[in-house]
Amino acid sequence: MSGPAPETERERQLRAFANGLLSWPDPEGVSTVDLMPVGYPDDLPPELVDYADLRFMGSVVRRRAGELLGIQLLFEMPGDANDLLERYERGLLEHGWQAVNQPGLHRGGFAGSGAQLTSVLVKVKKRIRVYLQSSDQEDGSLLHVHYHPPTVNELRTI
Repeated sequence: MSGPAPETERERQLRAFANGLLSWPDPEGVSTVDLMPVGYPDDLPPELVDYADLRFMGSVVRRRAGELLGIQLLFEMPGDANDLLERYERGLLEHGWQAVNQPGLHRGGFAGSGAQLTSVLVKVKKRIRVYLQSSDQEDGSLLHVHYHPPTVNELRTI
């Protein structure tokens, strides 16, 4: 028999607990949070899949009434946070994304312990953007990729 193993009661409780922690009140309506420990959601643009051979840890998918609100991906690497950010960002730039220079974003150079490095990239024609945040950890670095698709209202103005 192939396929995923059935979820245990402990795993179901852990998923319910994590979903409760990750949900937040939204004046526009109830949103759902789906945890994907090792998997990419079907509606993720293919260029956001890692091209830098980083260790993919999983994703969080947020929806409201079936509409995709955002996807967060988590990667890790043994090196430092700046190298991690640059490796992932380079893959996006090679696939037609553009870096956005935003004042106040900390990038490169000397960073105190635990400081996050950030970058914003956009696909102008599709009106989509990603926020990248990397930080050093005890045994390497983590990269959070926040994907924000255009909302239905934004698509109506295209």
